[in-house]
Amino acid sequence: MMGAISGRNYLIGRALRLEAHETFEVSEAEFPSPTAMGFERSVGSFVGQLADYRLELDDGRGIHLQEFRGFLRVHWDRVHPTLERWWDHLREDAPEIATLIVIGVIAAIALVLLWMAISLSKGSRARV
Repeated sequence: MMGAISGRNYLIGRALRLEAHETFEVSEAEFPSPTAMGFERSVGSFVGQLADYRLELDDGRGIHLQEFRGFLRVHWDRVHPTLERWWDHLREDAPEIATLIVIGVIAAIALVLLWMAISLSKGSRARV
């Protein structure tokens, strides 16, 4: 089993040799726990994983680690999701989620406007 620092450095180095979002898998038994390697619990699109972990790099990119039974799946993201950059992360690294959010907001606005139009229409008919 690798140590915490050597394990983290191996995962970072191997991930960054690939394109963004290109994944690789390693045996969970070969590495310390993700939190011992400095990763923080996170969330991600559910693909059957037990847990998600992330590590922010100095340049703003991030390493995303997904824990499955017996193995870890790893890739890097263009933008590490922080409170300040969550929208940038979705736009760059999860555009399908960003699109759903935009569609949801537009639909909600349309429903509110429709409700207001119906309410105004009923109010003007009652005065006649």
